[in-house]
Amino acid sequence: LKDTKDVMVIYEPDNIKDVIEKLSEHCSKREWIFCPSNSVMGSEAQIVVRYDMKSIHFEALSRAVLQIIFVTTQHSK
Repeated sequence: LKDTKDVMVIYEPDNIKDVIEKLSEHCSKREWIFCPSNSVMGSEAQIVVRYDMKSIHFEALSRAVLQIIFVTTQHSK
């Protein structure tokens, strides 16, 4: 993913604020789309990263054109 530009990272808005801020900075540096799960309708990307989401929403799943990556942490229980 290091050199990939068409990436969207989707997160839950109620996630830990410090984690979201760091992830936002990381995405900004790589020019990736970074958006909360409640704002993805109508968006698409070649690669979608679902970060630490507690539930599966169809809208978040259907945004990926080629690949979807699920990232879980201890907080996604």
